[in-house]
Amino acid sequence: MLCGVATGMANYLNVDPTIIRLAWVIAVLLPGPNLIILVAYLILCLVIPEEAPPPPVGHSANQQTPTGPPPVSPPPAQGGEAPSAGEPGAQRIG
Repeated sequence: MLCGVATGMANYLNVDPTIIRLAWVIAVLLPGPNLIILVAYLILCLVIPEEAPPPPVGHSANQQTPTGPPPVSPPPAQGGEAPSAGEPGAQRIG
């Protein structure tokens, strides 16, 4: 249908969209204020928000990209120099 009005109303009312579509068709075909029903439909086309697009393929809905500042590196050793081999805190390589 046009603009997804029936689907939007069905989602809001938690019913099958076919029931809403049939109700619209019956309401338009019955004698009476058809112009009001059509105007209401057009207003709903503008008011009901569009459905959010699905996430890209390969991305999980729960997957989040990290935000915020980058990790901070540890401060340098006191005195601005690396500890020499005989000092405490020196690492042995090899």
